[in-house]
Amino acid sequence: MDTLESRLLSSTRRDSLFLLPASQLALATLGDTLAANLMITGYAWQKGMLPLSRDAILGAIELNGIAVDWNKQAFEWGRALAHEPELQRALLKPKADVITLVDDASPQPLEAHFAGELEGYHNRAYATAYESWLSDVAAKIEARVGSQPELSDALARALYKLMAYKDEYEVARLHSAPEFLQSLSGQFEGDYKLAFYLAPPLISKVDQATGRPQKIRFGSWMLPAFKLLAKFKFLRHTPFDPFGYTEERRLERRLIEEYKTTIEDLVAQLTPDKVDELVTLAGLPMTIRGYGHVKLASVERYQAELRERLTHWQDLATQAAA
Repeated sequence: MDTLESRLLSSTRRDSLFLLPASQLALATLGDTLAANLMITGYAWQKGMLPLSRDAILGAIELNGIAVDWNKQAFEWGRALAHEPELQRALLKPKADVITLVDDASPQPLEAHFAGELEGYHNRAYATAYESWLSDVAAKIEARVGSQPELSDALARALYKLMAYKDEYEVARLHSAPEFLQSLSGQFEGDYKLAFYLAPPLISKVDQATGRPQKIRFGSWMLPAFKLLAKFKFLRHTPFDPFGYTEERRLERRLIEEYKTTIEDLVAQLTPDKVDELVTLAGLPMTIRGYGHVKLASVERYQAELRERLTHWQDLATQAAA
């Protein structure tokens, strides 16, 4: 028994402590350890440890707008594992004895799933550009080192995250979506009022103490305004987008192109011994979090980590040439 588990047992009632190898289970069920957090959330919810409704949690996943179906599956897997302890043992058996749990329909390929999300986010041409770039890069990777599913998945997730950045049109689309409104109806009863706290870049004042935009309270009249604004998403990436000139939007567009260029350069140098390193590099955008000043700070950390990883990549190349 490891030290951390021993310490937890010594300070917690045994019947109140639940140990879950979430990363292994996430990999076994959904093919990615990133699902572990929401799997733990589902597990805790099923055990009655979270004072939130299921609809509230699923609504938050929908509002976040990233890999919605996949994240919902992670939450539901957590619930299932809490409800049926034997399931954990079955999933973690050696491969020769693994019990495979599948839906009647084959799961949608990751790239196709994200392309569908991008079509809703912007349009079909945007989704096609995503698919085309991934297809071109996959062909170059295969020509150099053969098929690399883990690398392909990392690229698909990271590029989607960069391309589906949360701008004003996306916030409006998510807040005016029928699923969002239905989730509100499921959580609240009676004569409730909605309020939205937003910091629109064109009208928000700057807090003199923090240097950050101050949020403004908007009433429920914003719902039809959101619906109207969402219809103007076609202005995105055009000179007529009034929001596209802010520092954050310029940065988000630049990150997409820089990521593509970096990956293309690295793939041109790819050798079998560098595949794992490229998987790590490809997934770095997944560390970017938040909005506004929080996102800008997160991007700085991402870029610092990227520079460090690229230096390590060059060191590997130098060692190989020596």
